[in-house]
Amino acid sequence: MFRKFLGFAMISGAGWLLDMTVYVGALQIGARPFIANLLGGVVGASFSFIVSGTRIFDAGKGPVLKRVLWYLVYTALAITLISGLIDATTIIAVHMTEWSPKAMAIIIKVVLTPLILLSNFFMVRWILGSTDKGNLLIEQQDR
Repeated sequence: MFRKFLGFAMISGAGWLLDMTVYVGALQIGARPFIANLLGGVVGASFSFIVSGTRIFDAGKGPVLKRVLWYLVYTALAITLISGLIDATTIIAVHMTEWSPKAMAIIIKVVLTPLILLSNFFMVRWILGSTDKGNLLIEQQDR
């Protein structure tokens, strides 16, 4: 599992760079952190899921549509919740420190990244059915 996590982390790093590029670009043109993170998150998460599913996890098991739908639901919820957290935390932190909202939004996203990475790893692993004991999303007859 550790090897899979390292591979996932490397691929997610590339996804994170895409995410951050879109995120910082959106902040630069005046988007709120919430919107910037929604945009960046969708780009980064899509890249990471597609590449991780084919390179790190055995993505050939079970019904593809069911897995994609679960991933879309998880991603939509996770990105929305994290975007709200970044936005609210940025507002609070800017009032407490008087730092630039753009700089604070970037710092907060960077601080949250390790937690997001772990959460995404275990969720993608579960969705793709890459466990020793099976997966709730892949019914026995589909194996």
